[in-house]
Amino acid sequence: NYAFGRSRTNASGTTQSRFEPFLDNARPGLDTGRSEFHVTHIVNGNAVVELPFGRGRRWLSRNRWVDVVAGGWQVGTVVHWQSGAPMSILSQRGTFNRTGRSFHQTAVSSLTDAAVQKLIGIHDVNGIVYWIDPSVIDPNTGRAVGPDTGTSTPGFPGQVFFNPGPGQVGTLGLLAFDGPAQWQMDVSISKRVPVWRGMGLKMRADVFNLLNTVNFYVADDDINSTSFGRVTATSTAPRTAQVLVSVDF
Repeated sequence: NYAFGRSRTNASGTTQSRFEPFLDNARPGLDTGRSEFHVTHIVNGNAVVELPFGRGRRWLSRNRWVDVVAGGWQVGTVVHWQSGAPMSILSQRGTFNRTGRSFHQTAVSSLTDAAVQKLIGIHDVNGIVYWIDPSVIDPNTGRAVGPDTGTSTPGFPGQVFFNPGPGQVGTLGLLAFDGPAQWQMDVSISKRVPVWRGMGLKMRADVFNLLNTVNFYVADDDINSTSFGRVTATSTAPRTAQVLVSVDF
């Protein structure tokens, strides 16, 4: 199954005070963007396959004892993929309103939103994982913005993000960017062995996150942070397995 989603809001609903002031009451559109729970694409697939071995199957069907070992097996799988969660690139300085009301203020960029999106992806540099191309980060400070000069002159090679000037707001869209896509595959294998009359012994093994896929958690980030662009958490558990044995009637 496939699901397409689209949602927009001017109040993301994450503040504990349950009050989300606009950056500018005269321009509520500055706080309008995709909601934090927005997911554009979701694909789920599942299948159950009976293996062609044993009695009534194509292969190994003539020998009773071979059927006990090789017959009655089923393999199932569930695959989930979804596009990345929305995120913002912020400059939370109080350049237009006070700092406490600037938590949603975006940064200024010399690139379009589409060009910034192309920078987003998983990058492993010397054991440090980034959700954005680290070439746009100052290697000396870890920030995505150079020293304050009062101008839009880059402070280091590769700088594409800037703080808004006094009395100004950011130019990037709110929650305009998609973080890395996420996916996972689970697999199960089961077999039922007849024991007596209608009674049977059922054995099943489940493996969750079969390929041990690592999905990274990415949240809004402030260009003034000294750890801008770094991934600090994952959103999926490592591979686990379980074995179940039961009697059914």
